[in-house]
Amino acid sequence: MLSPRYPIASLPLPPPSKFLTTALTGDPAHPSVAEFQSRTLNAQPSLQRRARVLAQSAHFSYTTPLPLPFPYRIPQTEASGDPGASARAIEEWLKKFEPLVERPLAPLRSDALLRSTSIVRKFSSDDNEHVRERHLLSLSFSCLNDCLPALDVGDALDVLGTASLTASGDSIKVLEDSPTGEAAREELVDVLSGHSALMSQFPSSEGYNPTAPTYAPWSLRYSGHQFGTWAGQLGDGRAISILETPHPGDPELIYEIQLKGAGRTPFSRNADGLAAMRSSIREFLGAEALNALGIPTSRSFKSRRIGTAAIVARVSPTFLRIGSFESLNPPESSIIYLFSASAQQRQEQDWEAMRILGEWVTRHVLKIQDQPDAPWGLRLVMEVARRNAIMVAGWQAYGFMHGVMNTDNVSIAGLTLDYGPYAFMDVYDYGQICNHIDDEGRYAFKFQPTVMIWAVRALLRSLGPLIGAEEQYGHAVKPNWAVNADVEQMSIWREGGEKHGDAIDKELMRVFENHYWDLCERHALVQRLGLKKEKPEDKSLIQGLLNVLQGHDVDFHRTFRHLSYFHPTTLSSQEIKEAANTASGTTSDFIARLNESVAPSRQSAASRDWQSWLAEYATRIEEEKSFWNESSPDWLQAREESMKAVNPRFILRQRVLDEVIKICENEPLGRGRSVLNKVLEMCTHPYRPWGGEGRSWEELTVEEREERRFCGLGDKAMFGF
Repeated sequence: MLSPRYPIASLPLPPPSKFLTTALTGDPAHPSVAEFQSRTLNAQPSLQRRARVLAQSAHFSYTTPLPLPFPYRIPQTEASGDPGASARAIEEWLKKFEPLVERPLAPLRSDALLRSTSIVRKFSSDDNEHVRERHLLSLSFSCLNDCLPALDVGDALDVLGTASLTASGDSIKVLEDSPTGEAAREELVDVLSGHSALMSQFPSSEGYNPTAPTYAPWSLRYSGHQFGTWAGQLGDGRAISILETPHPGDPELIYEIQLKGAGRTPFSRNADGLAAMRSSIREFLGAEALNALGIPTSRSFKSRRIGTAAIVARVSPTFLRIGSFESLNPPESSIIYLFSASAQQRQEQDWEAMRILGEWVTRHVLKIQDQPDAPWGLRLVMEVARRNAIMVAGWQAYGFMHGVMNTDNVSIAGLTLDYGPYAFMDVYDYGQICNHIDDEGRYAFKFQPTVMIWAVRALLRSLGPLIGAEEQYGHAVKPNWAVNADVEQMSIWREGGEKHGDAIDKELMRVFENHYWDLCERHALVQRLGLKKEKPEDKSLIQGLLNVLQGHDVDFHRTFRHLSYFHPTTLSSQEIKEAANTASGTTSDFIARLNESVAPSRQSAASRDWQSWLAEYATRIEEEKSFWNESSPDWLQAREESMKAVNPRFILRQRVLDEVIKICENEPLGRGRSVLNKVLEMCTHPYRPWGGEGRSWEELTVEEREERRFCGLGDKAMFGF
């Protein structure tokens, strides 16, 4: 039986005890939803738009979306003798955009289960003058099926039209006889564009129950080290979490829905607020591409255009990060934090806020505390180390470069977060730097594992005193555990906690190396090379391959896909299927395909190295013939299909991203939708034989020819871009 589906404003919520905003500490400027609605939204909305340093105890601040470009174009007020007139005019102008008017919810489908006590209502502004045109660009049904299967998106699929690289996109079909589907889709667009906000009932509303659970959107406060330097308070400068909902198949698995690029928050810096279409599309496609390769990541399920900007709706069990803990115990050498040229704020430790956050993460995010009184500090750091080691192993295995592994971008749950200047490797370069502002190469591909060690050390430093206290007491710290601790006691605890640094480093590297061997060599390299049984000498074979790739600028992903067709006894044009211009079945023809990215001046040297390596590879394959015979008489064909299942045909290259973004920015909406959704489909199914793989050019349709171009190398000027 299919689970019932709900429009977004009617999605089931978790129990109030599992609301993040119930468990953690809010901004004292509006510590409750009631105060946020009555004071901030109705009287002083600038509190959630003006950059400011929050009280040290705060984990988050309530914030409603406001998808307006910044700086705001606020009308000038006439000069008067009242010094507060200008400030009041700003508040009145901002108030026009606040979600103060309740709107009806989209109707439920007949199969949806009505909840007896719904605490979430839908609110929007009463100002229509500044409402910006909102267009649905794309939906990831892979993300919806995995994370939000109970969400009713209505007739959104029909609105999006055909996913195609070649279609004009002008023909868009909308179901005219489905008012329920249209209403669900319109509510989805309204909420996920930031036009409507989901909150509990206002205190002034008729029938308001002050004892009922409350709800409102929020943005997280965190700090962090950026490029190794302490940056003080950072926080969600353009991200706003709007809802939590449990997975219908596992009530303990709660997903948080967040809008990125939804407007300014108290943590916004100069350029924050709305997000450019470029960055939004990059995150939308990048997250789904990594997930399809089996790499832990936050997910993206919707992209929409608002004028020239775009908002991404992303999903994750948590958006907490190492910087969330660092903000509660800033480095001693950086107690004075310069928020701007004209403002100073003294940041000090808040040990009670650290305990509250740590207990929440341990119990509800990582789910590793089995006994209520058991020490959790060291276990938390170890678990974060293990999870992020697994994630980075996936990055290294599939040539992914994050580009900005600042501690404010490192997930507590070991998920790839914040897709900025990321890139998938094309020509293999172990030292590639994908971030143009990373002058020293801190986040180069080869350094990603060691940078993660550094980040976990920062987490250990933040939790060090708490870990030391738990070791002394023999149990979890209690409320106000550090109130009476003097400087000497705190120093003893800190040393006791940080002494575990070497052990944590070793554990992270152990997990990384084991998982990297499992994923990158045993799976992503051994299995990607079509080998069934592991042998000690395989490491030499793999390193030899990487040496050829590195030494001659050979394309990383196409090499593995092409090796699927390597048959060690004979090479025929039939077996080298994609090489339509191959006249004879020689090793040279096969090597020519491997050398497509190699400069002409290095072709001869590369060919010699390939011949040497392929001879070793052929011997290794022949040794496993009996293993394949057990499962299939046509062992070479079985091996080929096995390799294709783990070697992506399509990879989200920089030049593909660049082309898709330009189409979405410059061409009609329908065309942008068609191309974006087709590339999304290719991202979520990277192993399919896109572009008529195995067939000649003459046999291909127009669409298949474009697919083949998107799977190809493209302009060599974009290599390593």
